[in-house]
Amino acid sequence: MPDSNQDHLTGSGGSGCAIIGAGPAGLTAGLYAARAGYTVALLERLAPGGQAATTWRVDNYPGVPQVNGAELVQKMADQALGFGVGLRSEDVMRIEPGPVHRIVTSSGSLQARAVILASGASHRHLQIPGEEKLQGAACPIAPPATELFSGTCPWP
Repeated sequence: MPDSNQDHLTGSGGSGCAIIGAGPAGLTAGLYAARAGYTVALLERLAPGGQAATTWRVDNYPGVPQVNGAELVQKMADQALGFGVGLRSEDVMRIEPGPVHRIVTSSGSLQARAVILASGASHRHLQIPGEEKLQGAACPIAPPATELFSGTCPWP
């Protein structure tokens, strides 16, 4: 008998897709999969958006000049959810591969015919005193690329 906390994304036509990670790549994959007619579960351990959500200014997203990272990923999440993507706040513990994959999470499990890994990245920390206090502060490590290429960079 299946686990009572188990969801089946396979449907009658096997059209289930689980996406692990809800950063820009995962949100985009979810949007495209949902528009293609797949049933989609987007699994994210934290809040949607990944590192982009903590970026105070994004200058290099095509068609969107100078936008706050949190605003950008909120729009991406709203659009994906609008197409029926299911967002679940769960930590993925393991994936059991097979013709129908079983994804075991912190609150149960689900099955899907396709699994997309969009787990993103994390910053490497320096492990120095005061680092956590400054995390997220608008202290750039390097000048924005627009300054480098426009000749207005204040750094040599």
